[in-house]
Amino acid sequence: MVAIDSPVPSMRHLNGSVLLSTDIETTGLDPDCNDILQVAFVVSNNYLEPHRAIPPFYLKLRPSSPHIIDAKAMQINSLSIEDYLKFGIDPYDAAETLVRWIGSLGLAPGKKVQLLGHNVHFDMSFMTKWLGLETVNLLFDYHYRDLASALLYLNDRACLRGIEYPVSKVSLAYICKTLGVVNEQAHDALHDAVATLECYRRLMGQAL
Repeated sequence: MVAIDSPVPSMRHLNGSVLLSTDIETTGLDPDCNDILQVAFVVSNNYLEPHRAIPPFYLKLRPSSPHIIDAKAMQINSLSIEDYLKFGIDPYDAAETLVRWIGSLGLAPGKKVQLLGHNVHFDMSFMTKWLGLETVNLLFDYHYRDLASALLYLNDRACLRGIEYPVSKVSLAYICKTLGVVNEQAHDALHDAVATLECYRRLMGQAL
């Protein structure tokens, strides 16, 4: 973990909060019985690019319920449950590490991080189970950005205006392909978080 000597500059309309692009990889789709295997947070600069001076947060977690696995989900992300059982970090220790990392960003008292994700509701359901509702409310602002929702809004607007859709499908892979974003390792939490931020940046540029 790298300590930040001064507060991270943030976009003016964030009012002192910091924007983080996030992604997770899981053992399935149900937060009540499945676990997080990977979690990543990437700090955005004022231009919706990864902050060069701040290394991202990226951890691999040891699953608590390895016997409850969605085989299809594991096939999609190509993860080996055995590796995570052997090398993954205890979820409680990982949560403490995240709290310290966000604390190192130098936010002013009372300020929280704002999240950007692709289908961020899914990510937050798992993070709430992992961190607990109290910690989630302590760390994360209730304002968030969602790439899929932003794209649906722009497609709705395009439809009403009778113009071409910016991106006709909302999967991250299709968005990357359409916007020309290279995701070198899809279904890896860190690479997907970086790709989400870049797609959001390009999409916002098109919307101007």
